Amino acid sequence: MSTTQLFVELLITGFGGLVWLVIFICSICGINMEQVFNYNYSTFFIIPVSGFAYVLGILIDRLGYQLFIKYEKRNIPIVFENSADYPKDKTGITYAEPIITYIMHKSKHLENQMMYNRTRLRLSRSWILNFFFIAIALFCYYLTQDNGNCEIFIVLSVLTLVLCIYAFFIWKTLARDYFKNIKTSYDLLKEGMWIGKEDIESN
Repeated sequence: MSTTQLFVELLITGFGGLVWLVIFICSICGINMEQVFNYNYSTFFIIPVSGFAYVLGILIDRLGYQLFIKYEKRNIPIVFENSADYPKDKTGITYAEPIITYIMHKSKHLENQMMYNRTRLRLSRSWILNFFFIAIALFCYYLTQDNGNCEIFIVLSVLTLVLCIYAFFIWKTLARDYFKNIKTSYDLLKEGMWIGKEDIESN
């Protein structure tokens, strides 16, 4: 994955985090959220906001990793079935890291495919958190408002919570598919059945 792709990925995550952070601040400080989002900001304001969103994206991505990686790795013995054909760790469970390194060394195309799947996995778990916090922030904002026309925030909170649940199920599917893709790629390379574009060009 290129640095630009990773930067964009973290920005997408970070701007989602920025949304719930701003809503929480508006709730705590009693600020009208409409005024914040409709304010005529200077173009130069984008630079510090993007920088902050990038840092926030890193933090959310890391939090998502810490919360979900244990459950993602539960797919390894299911997908690889603890076959003797794959490297094992000290506990006898299939060790995915050497397999991933092998794929990256042998095929650029399969490496790119694997990185793409990993990107989708990271974004899905980050947005589980973002959707969850946005839903909570919207509900908190509703509770702090005296305006009787704020029921829309309850509706938005429920819809965002639904998106959070949907993202959770997408993440579960992507986590299983990620390791399935690794297993298939590794098997093809070990059996000599994979012919990539780079292999054709070298011949």
